[in-house]
Amino acid sequence: DAWETEAPQADLVLEVGSSGTVTYGLAEWAAQQGVPVLRINPDPTPYPGIECWAERAEVALPQSVAQLH
Repeated sequence: DAWETEAPQADLVLEVGSSGTVTYGLAEWAAQQGVPVLRINPDPTPYPGIECWAERAEVALPQSVAQLH
């Protein structure tokens, strides 16, 4: 599976707007592999190794990009 091969090499996994109702467990799996994970969601589900920003994507993403410039 490409995900299992490539994800451990990632600098960051960004999960945006997941409702938590439907999940494939990719962010959790990446966190277990030691990959930094950032979850942006107004009501994020905490998980060990995952940084959660409790914010709407349309607010958090532009602010994040602005900080990069």
